[in-house]
Amino acid sequence: MRSTPRSATCSARSTRCRSAQATAPLQQSSQRLDELRAIANGGLQVITRASPAHKASGSSLKTTAILGLLVGLALAGALVFLLESLDRRVNSAEAFERLYRLPVLATVPPTAFKHSRADDRGRSLEPYRILRSALDFVAVTRQLDTLLVTSAVPGEGKSTASIDLAHAIALAGRRVVLVELDLRQPSFSHHFALDPMRGITTALTGREELQDLLLQPFAQLPNFQLLPAGTLPPNPSELLGSPAVSTLLADLASDDTMVVIDAPPLNPVADAQVLLNNPAIHAALLVARLGYTTRDQVQRARSILDRHMLQPVGLVVTGVRAPGRSGYEVYGPAEPALVEAEALAAAPRRRRAPR
Repeated sequence: MRSTPRSATCSARSTRCRSAQATAPLQQSSQRLDELRAIANGGLQVITRASPAHKASGSSLKTTAILGLLVGLALAGALVFLLESLDRRVNSAEAFERLYRLPVLATVPPTAFKHSRADDRGRSLEPYRILRSALDFVAVTRQLDTLLVTSAVPGEGKSTASIDLAHAIALAGRRVVLVELDLRQPSFSHHFALDPMRGITTALTGREELQDLLLQPFAQLPNFQLLPAGTLPPNPSELLGSPAVSTLLADLASDDTMVVIDAPPLNPVADAQVLLNNPAIHAALLVARLGYTTRDQVQRARSILDRHMLQPVGLVVTGVRAPGRSGYEVYGPAEPALVEAEALAAAPRRRRAPR
């Protein structure tokens, strides 16, 4: 029986269907295998084989050393900046000049404070001779017969500076009276052999005459006299602000006498501020200690000075280590002939400013 075209077409179509059904699992398996290969190889193709390196990879030793040096310098700079920001102390004379807005007239090394007794410091007066010369130049343009010596806080060396400055002025031949007006913590009894119960308070109360209370601390310097504080009063600020103090200072400054006043510090009490308003005082001298006084203390003292008419002539910076083996002593101690030469040099007196 002969097949018809319709049945031949169906037969061919059935063959193709069976062939497609037979190859479908193979295609799925091949596709699955390709997916597994891609997962195993990360989808990458090998272009060329890697070859071993001829030198070590990464930064060289020189580059690493330079980077380490830069990082170390940066850390050191940050540490220095941190320490300076935490340390508020003033550590240079130039910084004192900027904060006080005053010139430094003299610097005093720590060796000048080695001896507590004034008669033992005769070999350490060179800084105060420099200060004396600077004050002589100031005296050309303004009256400087009564000089108040003070500081921002206690412990900066104002008492020693006032004593040794008066000593240096007396060595030049001028008559000097050193007055202790620190009526809260007087210290002249530590520098001189004297009776701390007799002094300026004794004169102000009228118990003794002023001339009877003046002491001569150095036998070889009859032109150097000393007036200690005396008995401590219960009201030092009121006593220092009395007209009797102005009268006493004016009497002492007569006959070309230089009066050097050891005053209390500015910040803790009002005593020095009262003295800044005294018309009998012509000028003030600030003592500042290196590595001791803080910026805040200096700024407070400067603000106090700005509120008063009497302005300082300059600064004395203590604690400055001078170059050389032992500061000013590298030039050698003062010879005995120097004392006589200073007295003779003072014979032609300088021209003083009008009162």
